[in-house]
Amino acid sequence: MTTLSLPRSRQLIGLAGWLTLCFSTAGVGAVASVNAKAFYSGLAQPSWAPPDWLFGPVWTRLFAMMAVAAWLVLWGLIALTCAAFWSIRPLAGALLLPYLAWVAFASCLNWTLWQTNPALLG
Repeated sequence: MTTLSLPRSRQLIGLAGWLTLCFSTAGVGAVASVNAKAFYSGLAQPSWAPPDWLFGPVWTRLFAMMAVAAWLVLWGLIALTCAAFWSIRPLAGALLLPYLAWVAFASCLNWTLWQTNPALLG
């Protein structure tokens, strides 16, 4: 069943749901990161909680591994998603093409920034 086979009101509810999910997730991340260290240190901690200093290195490594994993499959998945959406409804696939272009642009920009700022970005 495609979105087009649903009544328009359900289509709009689905769209609103996806928009809410995406923007809520971004909002939670933004709110949670403000004063996170002070907030976390003020919480009652269980005996097995790691020391504060461990979170930075662990999250850094985890995000690096997630980035590499995403990098390994991202381009193929974006292209496959565009093609899959296009096969269901060409407009849906076309609406994803700017995303593919932006990911390519952002990747080039990040690479260039990394290469031109070795003292700051390692």
